[in-house]
Formats: sequence, C-alpha cells, structure tokens
Amino acid sequence: MVHPTPATTEEVETASLDVLVPRPMGTARRLALGAAVVVIAASVAVGHLGGWFVPRPTDGASFGSDAAVQVDRGRGLVGARVLLPNFSRRTVRVIDVSLEAPGARLISVTAVSAASRANAGTHGPDSETEAGTEDRAPEGRLLPVAIRPGEQVYLTLWLRPESCAHVEAPWGIATATIDFGEGALPPVRRRVVLRQDPIWEGGLARASSGGHVDQVGGGPLAVACKALR
Repeated sequence: MVHPTPATTEEVETASLDVLVPRPMGTARRLALGAAVVVIAASVAVGHLGGWFVPRPTDGASFGSDAAVQVDRGRGLVGARVLLPNFSRRTVRVIDVSLEAPGARLISVTAVSAASRANAGTHGPDSETEAGTEDRAPEGRLLPVAIRPGEQVYLTLWLRPESCAHVEAPWGIATATIDFGEGALPPVRRRVVLRQDPIWEGGLARASSGGHVDQVGGGPLAVACKALR
C-alpha cells in the first residue's frame, strides 16, 4: 500500500498564500478590463460635456447678442434682448428668467427663435405671438420654451421703469432656470448666468423703436427713461 508523501512546510505556506493573494490575471484579461474602464470614463466625460446629465446649453463656446433695447411706448415697456444658445446635444427648456433691476420691474419674458427672426428679417412680432394684456409685451411666446441642440433663442426681458432717479444704478446679471423638460430624466434644474451679453456687462445700449435706432449711452434703465419720456 502506497502512502501519500506528506506536504512540506514550504508547500503548505505557498498554498495558503495562493488562497489569500490570488494569482494575477492574465495579460488578455487585464487589457480587456483596462479598455472597459477607459470606455466607461470616456462615455461619462462625453455625456457630461454634451449636457446629457446636467443642462449645459452655454458651455463649450462663446456667444453674445447685440445691445439693442426695444421700446414699446404704447405700453411704457422696454425690452432688453438676450441671446441664449444651446450648444449641448440635448434639448433644454427655459423655465424662467430673473434679474435684479433697481428702478424697474420685470413684467414678463418672451422668446423668439433666432432662425425665425432671421427669416423674417425684422425685429417685429414673431409668428407665435401671444395675445397681449396690460402687463404682457407683444413679441414672442411666453416661457417655458424649448431649445433644440444647435439652436438658439432671443429672450426679451420686458421691463417697466418705475423710477428714473438713479438711472446708472448697477443691475444684476440676468439668470435663467433651465431643465430637460416635463417628465424628462434626469430631473435636473440648473441656473445659467447670461453673463456674456453686453447689456448686463455695463456696455452701451441703444434704443430701437418703430424701425428707428437711437444711439444712447448707459444701461437699459437709462435708455428706457430717455426713450419713454
């Protein structure tokens, strides 16, 4: 009868170490795992930069609109126009816009697509004009408004001057609240600062009324007070 040879102490220790510390993966498995990690990381980065997870309409490029201020003398309103592009790869929705404007009250915000404005070749009303009321300006459709990838809209902030005592008082920067739309996933909202527009950066504004443009120095309130006299 043959008896098995007893394992040496060295063999027992080696077997125990193999249990505690698994042997390294083969080269092929390591390459496959590394490639998977790289693909996942790249997908997350591209998705984030493309605005798939968080609305990022103004990221990735520079933009800006002119400093034209529309005047509605009949209603006593001034509309400060701001260009909002969507450079991301997903449709975003503008819910509202806020602005600290000492001496003026924000009445409403309307939107007109840049494409429809260019096709019309005019600063007049858009084809989707809402019926106006005493506190509602005539141009464009009211918020919320969706902006498809690669498109842009003009947001017009309609303001009613309430005091012209301090027309050069600094205004805050306009900010817009955006999301992906009703019921969209993920349900993320974000504030976008409309910082690149010259109206909010202390640049010179000009008043436009009835096809005539008046070159006026100062901010929107100064323009409003002078144009609505």
